[in-house]
Amino acid sequence: MATVIAVWASLAVIGWALLYLPHLPDGFVYGAGVPLRGDFAEAVYVSMVSLSTVGFVRSWPPIRCSGWYLRSRPSPVSGC
Repeated sequence: MATVIAVWASLAVIGWALLYLPHLPDGFVYGAGVPLRGDFAEAVYVSMVSLSTVGFVRSWPPIRCSGWYLRSRPSPVSGC
């Protein structure tokens, strides 16, 4: 059972990493002093952080103003 869960989690991380990979580093906002790497290791890092709900420490996707949620509730953080 543990093997099945580990394989499932690994496939989820790799799958999301492959989706994030084309968008790194241009599609993310990085903190000051963080090196801009767009390799597979960075994509795996973003994927693991996203799936574990730990939160982004070094990089995060920019907030877009096109979502219905942002149109219905303006946020001072996003500037929308």
